[in-house]
Amino acid sequence: MAATSFRDDVQTLISISKRNILDIDAEIARLNSLLQVQTRLRKAEVKKLDLHRASIAPIRKLPVELLVDIFMLSLVGTSRSLSRESVFRVAHTSGHWRQIALNTPQLWAAPVTLRPRENPIRSYLASTKTWMDRSSPLPLSIRICPRDPSAGNLMAFMNVLLSVVDRWKTLDTTCESLDSFPSLPRNAFASLEHVSLSKSNGQAGLDIGVFATAPRLQSVTLGPMGRRVHMPWKQLTKVQLDDIAPALCHSILLECENIETGIFTIFGPAAACSTLHLPTLTALDITFRHEALAAFLECLDLPLLHTLRLSGWLPQNLAHFQLRSPDIQSLYLTAHWLSSVELVGVLRRTPRLTQLTCNAAVDVDLFYALRYSPSDPLVPRLAKLALLHHTSNVPRVFVCPMVRSRGWSNEPSTADVSQLEELTVFGKKGEELREDLRHIIQQGFVLKLDSR
Repeated sequence: MAATSFRDDVQTLISISKRNILDIDAEIARLNSLLQVQTRLRKAEVKKLDLHRASIAPIRKLPVELLVDIFMLSLVGTSRSLSRESVFRVAHTSGHWRQIALNTPQLWAAPVTLRPRENPIRSYLASTKTWMDRSSPLPLSIRICPRDPSAGNLMAFMNVLLSVVDRWKTLDTTCESLDSFPSLPRNAFASLEHVSLSKSNGQAGLDIGVFATAPRLQSVTLGPMGRRVHMPWKQLTKVQLDDIAPALCHSILLECENIETGIFTIFGPAAACSTLHLPTLTALDITFRHEALAAFLECLDLPLLHTLRLSGWLPQNLAHFQLRSPDIQSLYLTAHWLSSVELVGVLRRTPRLTQLTCNAAVDVDLFYALRYSPSDPLVPRLAKLALLHHTSNVPRVFVCPMVRSRGWSNEPSTADVSQLEELTVFGKKGEELREDLRHIIQQGFVLKLDSR
């Protein structure tokens, strides 16, 4: 009897606990529902609070012009190009920013790289058209990098771009992309100033003549071409030709009456050429392989040349070349087999030199020769010197006197020499050199160390 009574009591307690749990669950559900309501109310109040704060935020007081400058600096930065996504993000940040973005053509006219997909979705074409429309009326700098130049939908993409072809200022693309251009009127590229065509694997028999009548074209960069390219060479001021045969480069330069800057990578057999008199060319950058440059250098007559970059070394040809170009002021030499004796010979033929960069011939003899002496003044106007070769084996006792002799001492004998403003050296003992030159560094001398 006692056992039965105990069991009944326990069952009663179990029933009571179950009812209590149900009551508690119901209360929890009620509180959860209330909590959800309060959470939603809190989020709504936070949103209102943000809106109220935003309405009186200091950025609201900024003139629109200043806010646009901030947008440009933050989106474009130092690369001078931007992605379409970054501008669209600004346009969707707030209604205020959206209005500013939509009414600021320069945000949409910064240099942009376009990569049409093999199967571009409709939104990609639409966003491209939006980009083009919002940049009006400013000129455009466009780089087109198609993944598959033969893709059929590339034509639709080109149609969108060509709707604003009259505003193209610079174009960087491939020759194969040009095949996707619909037929163009002769005056299509009315605003084009620079065009860059990268390596072409096209058929040699095909011509590219769409740029020949571009009235404002000034600068052209051509990669290795498998086709003939017609340009208004006579009006160009800057020409860059990569992997070009000396004879072809010569024939092109014969037409470049107003060229100021030439950048050439010479490749192929050397050939004797007639004299090229280019009175307007002031900057020349040549990279060559083997002996291809020898005859090419011999034919160049550049009386106003100020800047020379030379990758390769032909001492006899260069000596003759310097006699025809006596006004070189900036010289960049990259020839690992160049000796200091040969380099000093080059420097003696460039008395107006203000800037020298060289990655070879760095030894004691060079620093001794560069130490200024009134009786033997070598490059007395030199202001910037970069020796991008190991200087670790050159004792600092030779480096420091050379620097001090160039405008950093009170000796009367150095009165006629220009002050050496900057020295860049390559090596692992730079910090010791910095300590030795600490006094003149404090006076403004710049010492750059490259320890790669």
